[in-house]
Amino acid sequence: MRISVCVVVVLLLAFSRPAMSQLTTTKIFSSQTNLCSKTIILDSLGYFFIERGCESASYVTSGRYNIGKDQVIDFNPLPVSRIEPIKKIVNERVSTDSFLTITFYDRYNGPVDCPFILLWGLNDKMQESRTGDSGKLILNRFLFRNVTLRPLVSMYNEVPGIPVRDSSIAVYFGLPKAFLHYSDPHQDDMEVTPLKLKVNGLYDVQRDSIVLRLVERNK
Repeated sequence: MRISVCVVVVLLLAFSRPAMSQLTTTKIFSSQTNLCSKTIILDSLGYFFIERGCESASYVTSGRYNIGKDQVIDFNPLPVSRIEPIKKIVNERVSTDSFLTITFYDRYNGPVDCPFILLWGLNDKMQESRTGDSGKLILNRFLFRNVTLRPLVSMYNEVPGIPVRDSSIAVYFGLPKAFLHYSDPHQDDMEVTPLKLKVNGLYDVQRDSIVLRLVERNK
């Protein structure tokens, strides 16, 4: 059986390329200096999320990543707006009185503690509220018609409102909780430099010094 020269060349090129991979579990890395912090999330679907800032300022970056030769991570930033803000809304129990509960979950099904919830009343007046650590918001269903998060308004041109109806609901966002904690997160224009992945954190490629430590590992 004859194999053409073109086929041989294609096969050689394919096998000569460095292997690219992604994590099989989501990992969260973090660093903190005085009043400033930085968090990098690498998830098992090949997406990365970076949130950095000082005090009340927050800068966010998202995109795709690949782990190449020598465990060096290359980041390909994409607009945050490319990620669906709300993945799904699940109806829970029907309310038997005036009150219902809206529970907010982030991309990784963790509760969202957000201090900047926008509530739209039946008279189109807006007021603010917040969730606790459990991500729960309890409200009177006869006083409000719509709910959204101020951070989503800052990151997206159009944000679908979460309707208030006659049942409690669970809302699952497409973003991590780090993107939803500050009132006005800004898209970060800084270049994301490659980092080296090691067991305990992310390292500077040139100096081989740790930049962010591993703080959490999810299934």
